[in-house]
Amino acid sequence: MNKKDIIHYCCAIGMIVFGCSMCVASFALSVEHKVDESVLWILGQSLLFSGSIFGVGLYVNARVESTFLKYRKEGKLNGEK
Repeated sequence: MNKKDIIHYCCAIGMIVFGCSMCVASFALSVEHKVDESVLWILGQSLLFSGSIFGVGLYVNARVESTFLKYRKEGKLNGEK
C-alpha cells in the first residue's frame, strides 16, 4: 500500500468518525435527546464521501490490475507481439 492509499483511507475513516461523533454529541447535548436534521445531513455527507473513496478506489484498482494481468498474460505489455 502506498502513501496515497493510506491518506485516502485515513481521510475516509476520519470522516466516518467525525460524522458519528457529531451525531452522538448532538444527541447527548440536546435537551430532548434528539439529533438535529443538520447533523444528520453532515453524517450523510460523511458517509457518502467515505463510501465513494472506498468504493471507487477499490473498483478502479481492481479493474486496472485485471487489465494489466490480461495484457501481461497475452504478452502485449512491453511492446511484444
